[in-house]
Order: sequence, then C-alpha cells, then structure tokens
Amino acid sequence: MSGAAGARPLALAAVALVAAVGALATEHRIDPPRTLPAVIVPLDGAWEEAHAAPLAAAAGITGCPLVVGSDTLAVSHPTLPCGLRVVLEVGGTAAAVQVAGRSAIAAGAAFGLTPALARRLGVTSTRPVRWALAAGS
Repeated sequence: MSGAAGARPLALAAVALVAAVGALATEHRIDPPRTLPAVIVPLDGAWEEAHAAPLAAAAGITGCPLVVGSDTLAVSHPTLPCGLRVVLEVGGTAAAVQVAGRSAIAAGAAFGLTPALARRLGVTSTRPVRWALAAGS
C-alpha cells in the first residue's frame, strides 16, 4: 500500500474518533430550561417539603456525569437519580432544574443548590423548600 493510499483510512478514522469524543463531551451538558414546565405533583395533590442549602461552589458538585458551570441552575441530592428534573419553590419563586450531583449537603438539608440557583431563589442558608417532579422527568 502506498503512502497516500494508507493515509486516507487513517485520516477517516481520526475524523470519526474526534466526532465521537465531541458527541460524548456534550451528551450530558445541562441546558437551563427556558420555561417552567408543568409540574407533576404527588398523588395526594401536595408538594413535598424538604430543606435546601446553598453549595459552596458549582464546581464542587460530584457524583453525576453532568457538566455544571457557574451559571447552572441545578441541585445536588443524596438519592435522587442524576438528570431527574424537579421544580423547587421558595417563597413564591420557582425554578425547574436537574439533579446534577451527590455533593455533601449542609446538615439537615436534602437539596444542595448551585450558587446560581441559590441566588435565583434567594436562599442564603438552610431553609424549607417545596419540591415536585417536573414534567418529562
């Protein structure tokens, strides 16, 4: 096989590898929802209640293969599955987010909020929140 004929399959394989790596790198990115989805409430018609606390930094979220940036609206939870969409409500302000981690959460809190989500909901310390599964979870 001449040099030019042998280089073509190698170049095609390299292009395919780069495309596959690019697809995997973007597969788990969290895109903030543009609108609040319809909420699926528990069968008794009520929201669930829990406590939430801000996380120290979005970069500290671990345990899920999701990319979390400084402006990401997301939560950490010890048992909910990665990628599950939930709606959190605090004092009349609601946000639809994904579970993006299993980071250490403040004592007594079920949800850890990324800094961007804590700012949006006005949460500066551990406090009660209402939550429910979001449509499409």
